[in-house]
Amino acid sequence: MVEQLIEIKKYEIRYFPGKGHHACRAEIVLFSDLVPKAPIPLGQKPTWVKPYCFGIIRFHDIEQYPPLSLPECEFLTAGYGPQDQPRGPLYILHYPITLLGSIIETLRTEKPVYLQVSFEIPPGKFAYAILTTEKEPVGEEEK
Repeated sequence: MVEQLIEIKKYEIRYFPGKGHHACRAEIVLFSDLVPKAPIPLGQKPTWVKPYCFGIIRFHDIEQYPPLSLPECEFLTAGYGPQDQPRGPLYILHYPITLLGSIIETLRTEKPVYLQVSFEIPPGKFAYAILTTEKEPVGEEEK
């Protein structure tokens, strides 16, 4: 398993009204200082540019999607940048709406926060993505 940490530098929260307008009720769009300049074939080193959306966390109604029926995460080989120009990979994570507040609180108070992306080897197939914080000693106060 090969893992990559992408630091989340900025985020944007979007809330969607009513049912049926969107596949989710809210989403958090993740931005990093460094992201791939173009779609990167697995196993090759990326060229980096600043800043860019590399991930989206989507939150779903529990009535519409019971937690065990939600997809965990998706990987798109090309996300979109300014003027909808294709750029780098895009990771999409799915959570029940009940976790929205906790994840916003983590993004707001913990520094740094990363998206950890894992690929299987061989053949370099996308395995999963998770939110994670840096290791912190027990009992350490927040700065």
